[in-house]
Amino acid sequence: MDMTLNPLIRAINPDVEAELATVTESMRFTLQEVMGEERGGNYYTLEWLRNRLLQHLDPGQYQAQVLLAEDYDGNILGHTIVRMERDEKGQNFGLYSTTYVKPEARRRGIAVQLVQRGEDWLREQGMTRLATDTALDNDKLIGLFQARGYEVVFRSREMLRLQKDFA
Repeated sequence: MDMTLNPLIRAINPDVEAELATVTESMRFTLQEVMGEERGGNYYTLEWLRNRLLQHLDPGQYQAQVLLAEDYDGNILGHTIVRMERDEKGQNFGLYSTTYVKPEARRRGIAVQLVQRGEDWLREQGMTRLATDTALDNDKLIGLFQARGYEVVFRSREMLRLQKDFA
């Protein structure tokens, strides 16, 4: 795998089992990194995570996009899942559900490119407010989003929300 090349960022193909499996496993890896291997690995079953991914691919459940980053050999390096949501006041906003890049592919701008493509898609859907929710100690994701202009707008004992508003 040549990690020095810019990855291709594209929508997942829901008919390709290997892509679904890779994103499902990456969703689990994200939990393990943030919560610890044992707790994160047991938080949700792989079946639950796969069903959650499939919900994002079902237009009857969500208006969402699952984006993949892959190298020129077709190896998936990471993903992000974005969707449209409504807040407690009924206002629409775009939400990053998950963002993950394989450890061996990090520090090469792939996560930035995934977040940018997610922003582009959400803005194409008319979203002017974008957010992500994460654990308080998920320093990597917090740093990624803060570097892109997202600010902490909510904090609880375990979670926080980062948000960015577009004029």
